[in-house]
Amino acid sequence: MEIKKLLARLVDEYRGDPLAIVATGAAISLGQLATVPGSSRILDSFCVPYSYESSKYIVGKVKEEGSDFPSPVSEATAILLTKGTKAITDRPCCFVSITGAVITNRYRRGDNYAFICVSKDSLFKTYKIKLTKHPELFYTILKKEAPEVIQTIRDRQDIIVASQVIAILLNDFSIMNKYSRDIECFTFVPSETN
Repeated sequence: MEIKKLLARLVDEYRGDPLAIVATGAAISLGQLATVPGSSRILDSFCVPYSYESSKYIVGKVKEEGSDFPSPVSEATAILLTKGTKAITDRPCCFVSITGAVITNRYRRGDNYAFICVSKDSLFKTYKIKLTKHPELFYTILKKEAPEVIQTIRDRQDIIVASQVIAILLNDFSIMNKYSRDIECFTFVPSETN
């Protein structure tokens, strides 16, 4: 229920343009914002283009024909999702996109990352979060002995990313401290582009 408290706080304290949020693979729990009383004041839209094809549809609104689609979990994709959402929205909003690869029920190569892009007016700010990744043996044992633990970790990682989005929107980085043991690295990626 900690995400509900953070979302209620977001509704109470956020004073910017309505939020147009796109989340792929991480921070899906931000969608619960629509269930918080008063959220219609701050929420314009929430979209989950979970499949690669759906993400490509949104990105295709701004990507040049014939150019390569970046990795689904990357800073470039977060920026393109934000630009694509801006292209299909005809009103002023604070655009937020999140791409992420968090723990899943199979061991996969690469780290657990999330990229957050926030755009107000023509400025784009991106953030990168590196989440804890457990060894392959951990997955093997849990998948066999306690698969529900993997889901619990996934839910927690989703909430961690969602809480960081809320911290950015409220400009209150004390929220991040609560989850610091689960985050290996949080960085502002200086790519303020138009």
